[in-house]
Amino acid sequence: MLLALSGLAVAAPISFSGALTAELTMGLDDPYYLNPGGELELNLDHLVGDAAFHVGLKGNYNDGFQIELDEAYLDYYAEHFDIRLGKQRLSWGTALQINPTDVINPVNIEDPFGDKQALYAAAMDYYLGYNTKLSAVWVPIFKPVLAEIPHPLMPGQVITPERVDPKLENSELGVRASFMGINGWDFSASYFRGWEDFPTPSIEPGMPPQISASFQRVQMFGLDAATTMGDMGLWAEGAYFLPEDADGYYQFVLGGDYGFQNGLVLIGQYYHRSGDSSANNIIFAAEYPFGLMHSARLGAMYSLDSNEYMLSPEVTFSLADSTSFSVGAQYFSSSPTDLGMPAMGQNKSIYAKLQIGF
Repeated sequence: MLLALSGLAVAAPISFSGALTAELTMGLDDPYYLNPGGELELNLDHLVGDAAFHVGLKGNYNDGFQIELDEAYLDYYAEHFDIRLGKQRLSWGTALQINPTDVINPVNIEDPFGDKQALYAAAMDYYLGYNTKLSAVWVPIFKPVLAEIPHPLMPGQVITPERVDPKLENSELGVRASFMGINGWDFSASYFRGWEDFPTPSIEPGMPPQISASFQRVQMFGLDAATTMGDMGLWAEGAYFLPEDADGYYQFVLGGDYGFQNGLVLIGQYYHRSGDSSANNIIFAAEYPFGLMHSARLGAMYSLDSNEYMLSPEVTFSLADSTSFSVGAQYFSSSPTDLGMPAMGQNKSIYAKLQIGF
């Protein structure tokens, strides 16, 4: 793609940007560990006329250096619509980090609150006037969150779910209608038809019992809304899921934030999920700038069902232009699994991170 578009760079050169991060994490539970790591993020962007392309690369160092294609897509901008083709991320919903309607991209199980996994898709936005947008997304090949799951009866063993074949009838489709600035409100309605990200295990009686896992087809019907009242922002987001071979369930988030004159911002959310794996969580975050360019943050989550909680404080110092140094900690009162984060590792850890942007 770069070779084919290299002639366009004469009119407008390719823009390079990115960041280099070095991180050191220490586990505070037995067995203790010291885990160094690094990440290189490189972005290439080019715009010419009504078209553009973006390529994002990510390199990670952890017991060896690995580099992968993160995003790579082409954009076309017309008078009333935009088209994006390639490996990409899409963001649906209004809530903070937990978005029930954001079902296109699979979550990164190793970092549930970080960026989701990019996937190959075709997306189009069609604009009706200045405040109405119709969106459609087609995902030709399903990408699951997990390639294998723990065996429910044999600790230490795993099960490989049945593969979803890359056929046209197995592709995924999402549509969304967004309305902005309607009497001070932004809201949207969305629909998705595809596959659940996590496989469902099943047990067939026998001696020994036969264990298998498969992905279920699912439909999602979603609504979200957001508004402001003075210095306060308010949002709500909910989705109803209808699996093909199971009972339906729903999720919703209610939240808001408030900004004080001294720069302090407080954020609060309530999250609910129905069904067999029901959950009721309260999420809190605060951010306060100090000095010229420094900031302190606190994230917290509390389960109303298990009374378990998580605390994540962090302080970031601005050392120079595009250079920052952060120190922080993660503390779980019990196992991270109790709060839906099984891949977060040990219950207690501290970390230091140096990031240079360019």
